[in-house]
Order: sequence, then structure tokens, then C-alpha cells
Amino acid sequence: MIEVSAILSIREEFSQNIVLTELESLAELYNITIEQIDLHNRKAVLRGREEAIFEMTCRSMFIKSIEVNNMRLTFPRSFLIASRPLNRVDTASSPLEVTLSRILLNLSKVKEGYRVLDPFSGVGGILFEARMLGAHVVGIDISRQYLKVQNMNLVDGDQILSDSSTVIPMRSGSFDALVSDPPYSKLSLIDVDLDILYRNLAKICGTVLKKGGRVAVSYISSISLEDYLEMEGLEVLCLGYQYVHKTLIRKIVCAIKV
Repeated sequence: MIEVSAILSIREEFSQNIVLTELESLAELYNITIEQIDLHNRKAVLRGREEAIFEMTCRSMFIKSIEVNNMRLTFPRSFLIASRPLNRVDTASSPLEVTLSRILLNLSKVKEGYRVLDPFSGVGGILFEARMLGAHVVGIDISRQYLKVQNMNLVDGDQILSDSSTVIPMRSGSFDALVSDPPYSKLSLIDVDLDILYRNLAKICGTVLKKGGRVAVSYISSISLEDYLEMEGLEVLCLGYQYVHKTLIRKIVCAIKV
């Protein structure tokens, strides 16, 4: 067991509770104790096995560097973007930003061997990152064209052509995590009231997740998905925000099936 000092990289567009929950989720996943955390001075103290701390810091989007045996190890995140040459359908179908995809996966504690579902998978940006973590992934989308491109990005993932705004062909309790970035407007291919879409997404979470399974979703701030999840028997662990620009504020929710 070692104790290390961590320098945090606080991205200002994310609310602080997202930072805290991501760090706490990864610490729990890797059996690491956060001795103290100071978001104002961007510092934290971690205690655990050396290899576990290294794995956690490699995954976290909010740890910039750690000090071990008087040596500082820095973890620049720019390589994540550069190493993701994903295929796209058009400008509207570009994969979700790698940073946000990873944050959602970290909040949901995805690890090797997990079964991960994205019911609005598009070209597979989130599932690609989940596969990089060793998860078994399933993507559902209403667009054959998107799934064709997804297959190019993710050759060993399972795909289902279906409309997740109405029905989902999955067994109860068959997934460890559900991670997604659903449509924000009617400009998407799904021609359905957005409130109904998100209510149905909450029902999907309540059905397909195993007990103790987590959901992490980014979505438009005018929707109350967090309330719908609670109505389906899930416990909300964190509700935060990503301030993308003046006209787009994303909510980010993480909940657990109890």
C-alpha cells in the first residue's frame, strides 16, 4: 500500500459533483481510499496498491499527474483524441467527445467483462471506449446507416436495429451498465416527443440493468430524466452539468439499480 499526491485537472465545463463522483467511482472500483480531496487547490491524496492507483489515474479524466517516490508522472489526455479515428456518417453523427464518453463510463464503473448497453448508439463512440476498457458491448439504433458505420468502428460489438424510443428487445437484468447520449431534439431520426423518449429510457434502465448496475447518461437540460429514473426504482447517485456553450447545457446523471 502506498500513499500518493495527485494533481487534478479540473475542466471548468463540468460541475464539481461530476468530478467528485468520477473520482469516488474509480476509487471504489480499484479499491483505493481517497484520504483527502481539495478541488479548490486541485489536489487529492490517494492510498492503495501502486498498480491500482496507476490504473485509476490512467482512466480518470480529472487526474493530471501523481507523485510517486519523489517522481511525478503526468497523464496528458490529448492522446485519447488523437488515437480515435472513428468513421462518421455525416457532421451530425460524429462520435460523442472522447472525454465525455470516458466520464460516463467511469461514473458507471465499467470494467473488463461487463456487459454494456447503449440504446442510442449512433456510430458507436461510447461503445468504442467501453470496448477499450474490456467490456462486452451492445449497440441499438434505429438507423441502418449508423449501424453500418458502427460496425466499421467496432468490429466485435453486437448490434440491434430497433427503435429504443418505443421498445427494446432485451432480457430483464442482462446488463451491468447502460451508458448513452440520447437525442436532444426532433432533428434526430426518432420522430417522437422527447419527454416520452426519456420516460421510456428510464423504463429500459429499470428493466435491463442487473441489481447494482449503473446508468450514466448525458442529456438535454430541459428533460427530467433523473426523476423518471427514480420513478423506475433507481437511486440517483449524482446529477451534474456540462456547460458546452451558451445555447447547450448538458445534464449528466448517474444512478444505480437498487
